[in-house]
Amino acid sequence: MIKFGNDRNSCDSLTAVLVVCLLSVLVTVPVAYGEIYRVSGEVMGRWTSGDTYLVTGDIVVPADTSLRIDPNVSIQFDGNYVFLVNGSLSAVNGVEDGQSIEFSGVDGRDWVGIWFRSGGQDNSILSGCIISNAWVGVDIQGISPSIFENTIHALTVGIICESSRSDISGNTIIVGEGTSSQDLTGILLTNEANGLVNENYIRVNSNLFGELIGIKVVESRPKIRDNYIDVETIGEGYGVYSLTVTKLELVRNVIRTSSPSRMTSAFFYSSTGVLVLNNTLHLMGPAESSWGLRILDRSEILIINNIILGNELSIGIHSADGTVVEASGHNDVWRHETNYIGDYQGNDNIDISADPLIRNATPDAEFFADYELIWELDEDGEEIKSPCIDAGSPNWKDPDNTDSDMGAVYFDHYLSAGDPSEFNRAGNPNEFELLNVYPNPFNSSTQISFMLANPNIVNATVFNYRGQQIEHLWNSYLEKGLHSVTWSPKNISSGSYFIKVESGSQIHISKMSYLR
Repeated sequence: MIKFGNDRNSCDSLTAVLVVCLLSVLVTVPVAYGEIYRVSGEVMGRWTSGDTYLVTGDIVVPADTSLRIDPNVSIQFDGNYVFLVNGSLSAVNGVEDGQSIEFSGVDGRDWVGIWFRSGGQDNSILSGCIISNAWVGVDIQGISPSIFENTIHALTVGIICESSRSDISGNTIIVGEGTSSQDLTGILLTNEANGLVNENYIRVNSNLFGELIGIKVVESRPKIRDNYIDVETIGEGYGVYSLTVTKLELVRNVIRTSSPSRMTSAFFYSSTGVLVLNNTLHLMGPAESSWGLRILDRSEILIINNIILGNELSIGIHSADGTVVEASGHNDVWRHETNYIGDYQGNDNIDISADPLIRNATPDAEFFADYELIWELDEDGEEIKSPCIDAGSPNWKDPDNTDSDMGAVYFDHYLSAGDPSEFNRAGNPNEFELLNVYPNPFNSSTQISFMLANPNIVNATVFNYRGQQIEHLWNSYLEKGLHSVTWSPKNISSGSYFIKVESGSQIHISKMSYLR
């Protein structure tokens, strides 16, 4: 028995007890910032920077209420609990080094995930958050929160989006791990999930058998653009899986699948109104049952400017069961055992089968830059130029406003001096220049590209025709070279707008046309 008194031994004993208690708390909550709060049931108000919230039961943001989570907050789930949002949730991390908003399980335990449900508010936003150990990272039904630039590590599905127009952009989504044995999906879009899926890195992987899918689309009409999708399994792998859709845009995606069993880069079943434009589809595993594009059951697909790389045992494009495949621009179907099976047999005038000469299209490639088209001089001074450069459909332009290339990562002529011997991947601009606004006109988002001769603070702002500021897109330091910012208008009317980009004393203004 420990006795507490006024002597030195009693004080030492009290100190020992306090140390044991403190260690017990640290074991229960391994990552703690400041104050530790235990929460369950209804939550609302504001969770302030520096604090840790230990979730001991299901939590819910009630309808007609809101919860704001500041940067540098840790939310830890001490069991298989759900974070249900029936009201409004704002979790926006700051840009300062060392800050984060983290949702995770205590000691790596599983928890359910963040659920946004119908009846809530469309102004909810998750941005810059870290979500880990969840069965489903984010589950959205009947509401349209914005999901920007988060890191999500989920056990079964990264994001489920149902009956929603959510903008899902700039996220890193990792689903599964080496020992995952169940079916896994990066993003599931179902039942009129008609939003934008843009510039995400999606990796789905498992060393055990199962069906793995990068993006699955069911009865929805989304725009899937500029994503990097990587599916690796020993079971059945799909980069994109489309079922009974009536409109789908698949534009400028790098889609990689690897399996020794069965794999398909992009699968379309009973899907119409599908545009497949400027994608790089790469089959990397040794599976004999492999398809670049597989199109079945009366699907109707328009394919333009794609590169479809095989594994030498694969089929490039397989169309069957009354499908209609149209091609209005060149496609490069290369390194397959059979390039075409079915009614569509390619077109000698617009399709090619040649090595696309892509930089580092290998299993260790991780980013879009690794899939650049090559145009350079070899060590003997001989020109090496991809046959896919400036060889696409004359009806389209690349973002640098030059003739269209094939594949997801176009050769940017502004990064060279017009002579491949002077090509510099980092760029060598001579002045600050606003290069391009593309697409323009646009109906969901547009990209503003510009060059910097020297490092500087760049300010990018959108104005309407009355000179009123609509949105502030960027105000920060940038290194020299090529940069871009994306504008995705929210809750504004169609019309003409202006982008003003400032660097030092130089200002460039360009007109943009927004069509809802």
